[in-house]
Amino acid sequence: MELNKKKRAEIEEQPLRLAFPLSYQHLIDQFAQYHLHSYDVKASVIAQVDGFLVLLRYGEGLSQSQQQVFEENELIQVCEELTQFYDEVAHLCKKTLIADYYKMIKP
Repeated sequence: MELNKKKRAEIEEQPLRLAFPLSYQHLIDQFAQYHLHSYDVKASVIAQVDGFLVLLRYGEGLSQSQQQVFEENELIQVCEELTQFYDEVAHLCKKTLIADYYKMIKP
């Protein structure tokens, strides 16, 4: 019975904001550099054997996503690799939002 609970806990998605608040704030700061807001992205984290999978969803209906695995200490003390990941996703998110906007206004 405990094994099932443990497996389920490993695949449960948690909001990044609750699991790693400093990492989430860093994400929001990176997105702000691109004039994006917290509602432009849904950030969550999934505990795995080799670390934590950071999953970022964005775009129309949150249809686009990027993910990467980080160790716990990389999420607690923001590292350069995490900053690069957030920056890349912010760039992709902005590009996607612009493309979605032009699709919407196209007659």
